[in-house]
This record gives sequence, structure tokens and C-alpha cells, in this order.
Amino acid sequence: MKKVLFATTALIATAGVASADVTLSGSAQIGMAYTENTNNADKTSEFTTQSEAGLAVSMSGTTDGGLGFGATFSIDGDNGNNADANVFISGTFGKITVGNDTGRANAVASLPDFGFDGMGFDDIVEDFQETGGHDTRWSYTVGALTVGASADLNSNTSVNSTTTASEDNAWGVGASYVVNDALTVAVGYTEQTNANGFGTGDAADDSATSLGLTYKAGAVTVSLAGVAREDGTTETDAAGATIAYAIDSASTITVGYASAETTVAANDENGFAIGYTQSLGGGATFNAAYGYIDDSAQTEENGRAQVGLTFSF
Repeated sequence: MKKVLFATTALIATAGVASADVTLSGSAQIGMAYTENTNNADKTSEFTTQSEAGLAVSMSGTTDGGLGFGATFSIDGDNGNNADANVFISGTFGKITVGNDTGRANAVASLPDFGFDGMGFDDIVEDFQETGGHDTRWSYTVGALTVGASADLNSNTSVNSTTTASEDNAWGVGASYVVNDALTVAVGYTEQTNANGFGTGDAADDSATSLGLTYKAGAVTVSLAGVAREDGTTETDAAGATIAYAIDSASTITVGYASAETTVAANDENGFAIGYTQSLGGGATFNAAYGYIDDSAQTEENGRAQVGLTFSF
């Protein structure tokens, strides 16, 4: 990725400032997408052309005493809105980040998505480890071990004549360990107290335990993810796997399967996908993918296909 690095003039001119950097990077995509719904009376299909562009800004500095600080945010090229604005400090205590959505420390069940714009394959598993947006996060790394904790400290309590519910009082913890630069194992746990359950509409607590594993051996990369979730009286077990094979230094083919089963059978979901990427050099990548997702809750069986290009600047 090409980056433009600026040393802020005002800071350079200030005595005692150890360092201060601002980094800009851009991304864009263009392509065609096709979606077909075969599980309703209308048998609908949709063909669309899509394009997006955005700018990411990263700023960092260090105090005289060695305290690191910085901020990151992105700018949407469609509407100019700022997104994911986070500010951090770092030191011997680790790293503390505060912002719009700092990322959940428990969100370790991660799968790659397919297509230049993503077709939602990864959401079959990853969505079940979510419990609101976490606005504060701490992380600490020592050797091959990284641990973290995150929470939504901006709780939102609503009260009416019959109930009191806090919808955003969520927290999570997680840890990951890397073995010989080949195997990464991660575990996480999250809980949301007195939440309106994930699709259940009750006021019981939500919790989720997550597991993620990635293994690399030569040209093959295997990713596994699993989540066990409880939403009041509803329990969900979600799991998925992908296998990526690097055909050569520029091209990769990936296949995946994922499923989610709940105690309410009508909410079950499963899907598979296959994708191909080819680096074209200079930050451009060709991307083609096909997937099929059966979402019982939405009464949908969707075939999805995407062909496009992504660009990094």
C-alpha cells in the first residue's frame, strides 16, 4: 500500500517533541454484483454495478517521557462523513483506545469474506459474538501473547411503566497466542446486561464465547471460527471454516462453509462460498466470488456473485 507521510511542521519546530507523524492511505473498488432469491413467491434477482472510495488517516506521536499517543479515522468518499474515529495512548501499561467503535476484545471468531464488496459469508458466525459497540478498549502484548478487554462505558438506560432496560451496557475480554508464526489461537467472552436479546426481544442477559484459529502451512491457510451464544432462552451455536490456497505469489483461491443453529429452528442459517483473487500489481487486485446463503429467519436462499477490482493507494 502506498502511503504519504507528513511530518507536521508545527510539531517539528517545537522543542522537545520526540516524533509526530500523519499517514494517509486510500482504497477504492469497482465491480458488478448479482443476487438471486430462490425461496419466495417472486423468485427475485438483482444485478447492480458498485463503486466505493475512501481515505484513512492515522496520526501518531510520542511525548518526551515516552508516552505514545495517536488517532485514526476514515473519510467516506460517497458522502464525506467521518467514521471510526478513535484516539489512543500507549506505554508500558499497554494501549488504551477510546472512540466510536474501538473493536470488541472478544471478537476473535473471524473468517474472511468473499467478493470485492463482501457478500456476508463471515456474518453467519461473526454476528453472534456482537454485544453492542464497545467505545473503550485496553490491549497488552508480551511476546507471542496478546490480551485485551473492552466495554461500552456510555450506557443507555431506558425506563417505562413496566420495564427498565440498559441496551448498551456491554463488555468483553479476549486473548490470542501465536505459535511459531504458523498457528494463532484466540478465545473471547462477552456479555451484555439487561439487553434486548439478539433477535429475541426479551430483557435477559446476552453472552457469547468465541474461538478463533488460523494455521499456515506453505501455500495453505486454514481459518476456523466458532461462537456459542445465549440470548435469554435462545441458544445459538455457529461455526465456520475457510481454506485458502496460494496458486502462486499473486493469485489465491479460497473456499468456505459456515452454519448457525439455534434452539429456534426458524432462525438457522448456513452458507458456502468460493473466491479467487489475482494481484495485478501497483495496488490493484482482481476479485471474483460466488456464494449461497440460506437464511431461514429471512425466508431467503440467496445465490450471490461478484466480479470486480479493488485498489490500494
